[in-house]
Amino acid sequence: MQTVIASENHGIDLKKTRKEFKKCLDEVYRHFYLDDNCSADVVHELRVNVKRIDALISLLRSDGVQLSCKKLKAFRTLFNMAGRLRTRQIEFDTVSKYFTSDSVNPNYLHQIHEEKSKRLKKYVAFIGKGPSKKLTRGIEILKKEIKNLRSNQILRYEHAEEKRLLKRLKRQIFREQELHMIRKDLKRYYLTLKMSGQPNDFTEKLQELLGGWHDHQIAFDHVIRAIYTSNCTPAENEPVKKMKYSLINDKERLYEEIVSFYVSNIHYRDT
Repeated sequence: MQTVIASENHGIDLKKTRKEFKKCLDEVYRHFYLDDNCSADVVHELRVNVKRIDALISLLRSDGVQLSCKKLKAFRTLFNMAGRLRTRQIEFDTVSKYFTSDSVNPNYLHQIHEEKSKRLKKYVAFIGKGPSKKLTRGIEILKKEIKNLRSNQILRYEHAEEKRLLKRLKRQIFREQELHMIRKDLKRYYLTLKMSGQPNDFTEKLQELLGGWHDHQIAFDHVIRAIYTSNCTPAENEPVKKMKYSLINDKERLYEEIVSFYVSNIHYRDT
């Protein structure tokens, strides 16, 4: 028996797939010139586009295309810069949901806001310089390679990514570190399927659940750091500790949803 996580292949619209990947590259370039390029939604969309590009790079390399890490490093730099800001935005937004005047230390919420503001300032300075020559060159390189994409190349890659995921998913208990790796692999696989016009309800829902769990994990990690490394008094820390337990409960609930969805929706076929 073989576990199936991919929907039936109905063929790839190669012209559309190439167009979608080129669109991602164009949007990354245009991001530097948007009026609201530092807003939470726009930063999130940038990160998704860079993840799509990362999936493209992985796809191209799987077929033996030689792509220099040095020439494409600018994508990683942009991803990391946006990621640091996005992490602070997620922390603030998630923690804010637990904030009430009598349950959370307002100084703690202010601290997170200040950290977000500092990261935003750095990001504004980075984006304000415009796209670097290395990023522009990287975009040109990938656009050239997109022209050579083939349907059978994409299908082979998707099959290999599916097999990788199956190895991770074929278990009954998932440790948190494993969920992180599954989330990353699943995101890359899901984005490739989506870009090639192959809808997949299972992967879409599972990666959505994993994303919610991950957001709470980010907030939880920040709360832990605040409790044990801040200069707050025990009295000031007490409400933050209460929030820690709320986050733990919600993380466990999301974990149960992930496992329940997986168990309920996975299906099989004979090999």
